[in-house]
Amino acid sequence: MGYAEAYLDAVRANLEKVAQREAERLRQAAARIAGAIAAGHRAFEFLQGHFLPIEAARGHEDRPLVFTPITLPDAAHLRPGDVLVMSHQYGVLPECVDMAFAARRHGAYIVAMCPPSDPAVIVRSHPSGKSVPDLADLVISTHIPAGDVALQVPAGGPGACPTSGTIQAAMHWALVCAVAERLRP
Repeated sequence: MGYAEAYLDAVRANLEKVAQREAERLRQAAARIAGAIAAGHRAFEFLQGHFLPIEAARGHEDRPLVFTPITLPDAAHLRPGDVLVMSHQYGVLPECVDMAFAARRHGAYIVAMCPPSDPAVIVRSHPSGKSVPDLADLVISTHIPAGDVALQVPAGGPGACPTSGTIQAAMHWALVCAVAERLRP
């Protein structure tokens, strides 16, 4: 088996874990988001990491429109009743944690799509020592492997081919579909 097939097998196994273990949390997030939108609130997304960046860019909102991309300087637009969906490999980058703190200050409900991070393994670089999952109201785990490494190069060296972006994309679109289903007329 070649590396491409091995990577696809790793992604398939990772997605299976998400499908088996996170379906209820995805449903909870979709219900919360659809309820917020139906009540006149907004759903925002702050997507980082290996996620395809065009999907989180301004002017490229989801099809169907569910989430509005947001950046840290725009966090003041968050209001109580709004929902913020955040995604990153581990949710430990300072900008991600700052966004989560800003969402908390503004009263938004936070959905994190990333695995809980063990501070003994994943370095938390925010001065607070917190990660996004620590601040989230609902965490939907991506079940990515340790270090976000799908393959180990047989000759040694670092692992390769993260699954987080692929998994985050699949989870994101599954969430968009579930929200759209709940909002259909």
